[in-house]
Amino acid sequence: MIERTCLLTDDASLIDGETLRGRLPLDRVVTSDGEVSPGLLLDLVIPQFQREGSLLLHGQWADLFLQEQAADLIRATGWRFSKIDTWTTFERPQDKRALHVGLIPRMTSDRMPLLAPWPDETAVRLDHWHKVTGCPWRGTPGVAGTSLMRSLAEAQLKEDQEEERKSPRKRKRVLTIPRWSLQLSEDLQRAWKSPEADLGKKQWSRQEKAPFQHTYDARMMYLAAAGVSLLARDALTHTGRLPFDAALSGFWLVEFQRWGLAKVLPDPAGYGAAGPRWVTTATLQLVADQVERGHHGGFTVLDSWTAKGYRELRRWSSTLRDAHEDPMLHDVIHDYVYREAWGMLGRPGTRVYRPDWHAAVLATARCNLWRKMWTTYETSGQAPLHIATDAVTYASDIEDPAAACPPAFDLREGLGGFRISRSVAV
Repeated sequence: MIERTCLLTDDASLIDGETLRGRLPLDRVVTSDGEVSPGLLLDLVIPQFQREGSLLLHGQWADLFLQEQAADLIRATGWRFSKIDTWTTFERPQDKRALHVGLIPRMTSDRMPLLAPWPDETAVRLDHWHKVTGCPWRGTPGVAGTSLMRSLAEAQLKEDQEEERKSPRKRKRVLTIPRWSLQLSEDLQRAWKSPEADLGKKQWSRQEKAPFQHTYDARMMYLAAAGVSLLARDALTHTGRLPFDAALSGFWLVEFQRWGLAKVLPDPAGYGAAGPRWVTTATLQLVADQVERGHHGGFTVLDSWTAKGYRELRRWSSTLRDAHEDPMLHDVIHDYVYREAWGMLGRPGTRVYRPDWHAAVLATARCNLWRKMWTTYETSGQAPLHIATDAVTYASDIEDPAAACPPAFDLREGLGGFRISRSVAV
């Protein structure tokens, strides 16, 4: 049985990695009219799979699915799908599983970064992705990332349900998977479009004389933040003028008082037009921390849209973190999958449209970086010169950027680490 991914060769052999799984009986894919049917081909292939998997086609088999009447021929055999594309998921109720078909002639390296010069090597790479992540590759890098997101959530739900079933508690918890598509109310649309909801793009700078300037860039900042962000499983509800609660995910309309350390650190609440502004829970928690330390004048909540927060993307973040350490998948994760999947959270019409998640992850990433700057200032008195999204520049008397690096900015590979992105003498 095929576990994950296979390639159908010109002579109708199924290659699973480097293992030949046999040849398909071609006489069984020919209709009474003497035409080769792509639907009958799918009928023969799907029993070969042990579980949900991927079938790669090239040459004559890809041409079979690209012919004008292919969609009608496939639907005539009971298969369900939206349209035939570079990657298409075919489903049939009686099979209780899906088959993901990839047409190699339509693939390009920018949209399918696992594409290799030879079809059999492409199959090996896709099989490796499935083996490492536990989910078949689907479509573009963004779709592959969000599909993994959904797959891991469903797997987690099954584990939680089984644990709950064995629990001695008489009153069982109702467990659900997240709502993957969310239409925002008019109030939330205003909050989502507010610049304060996207604080990571705000640049900040100050002046300081020193012979050297070193810039430190966070590695996969948003992926690291995704694993610890508090996210609402279902839609946010209007909770009004609610006292701030850090256990709730969502947006808060807040009136802020003065930030006391404006000359050395950016305002933890961000910047925007005068008056009340919408911020996320992560941002308001950061401000609350500084209020407690006596550096911020405080805030007043005027309105809110919230829900109980969960670390819904923790498993997704850790899976991509582990996959990133794999030599074959390192660049695929870093340059494509996590960036595109995270971006799709805030793009209407995608399979996973959660703009509240997108805002929460972005704000959490910004707040995590801000806390590192705060730790540096609190312990050594060093203040940043310039901040641009995920890069922070410090002035120093030390020429070597590694030796000058503040301890909070951990210079290392992998999730949560930093790299030296620029070093200049001034």
